[in-house]
Amino acid sequence: KNRFNELIEASPNAMAIYYTRDLIIGAANKMMRNFFGKEEHIIGKTLAEAVPELTKQPFIALLQKVYDTGISHHATEDHAQLVVDGKLQDYYFNYTYKPIIDSEGNTEPILHSAVNITEQVTFRKQLAEAQQRLTIALESAEIGTWDLNPMHKTVNWDQRCRALFGFEDREQTTYAKVLDCIHPDDKSKVIQAVANAI
Repeated sequence: KNRFNELIEASPNAMAIYYTRDLIIGAANKMMRNFFGKEEHIIGKTLAEAVPELTKQPFIALLQKVYDTGISHHATEDHAQLVVDGKLQDYYFNYTYKPIIDSEGNTEPILHSAVNITEQVTFRKQLAEAQQRLTIALESAEIGTWDLNPMHKTVNWDQRCRALFGFEDREQTTYAKVLDCIHPDDKSKVIQAVANAI
């Protein structure tokens, strides 16, 4: 047990180790205790006792399956609810449950390593929601938009903008073709605006 505990304490990532099918916590480094929102003594308790909010989530059953089968479980961007600072909060983790198998093929402990990716997932979701709101707003206002790839001088259109400029749905459009659609009096202003943006 000591060698596992030393490994866990030295790990730069959140790690814990669980013994028996009851998932008794043999060790949990500070980062893992922070994830659990538990600074008090949790060693020697079962995971269900130490982190009771997990009993209504799939993680304990997953760990027991790993214990029974001896097969690791990996997850990415998995949602978990944990009581931190006295409040149930949403988090997202990449994590692994890895069984340590003895010479007879039985699971001794399970190593649990985790990375908190809540900030990245939340940011991506907010970005997707903002994009969706923008799309709805543009569609409602019947405004067309286009994006220029300055390296290849190609243009990506939304459907409304294609219709406004008279291009076919799947037609590959170049920046030069776009400029051909601009009134001669305005062309230099567009060219300058695009150059300034780049």
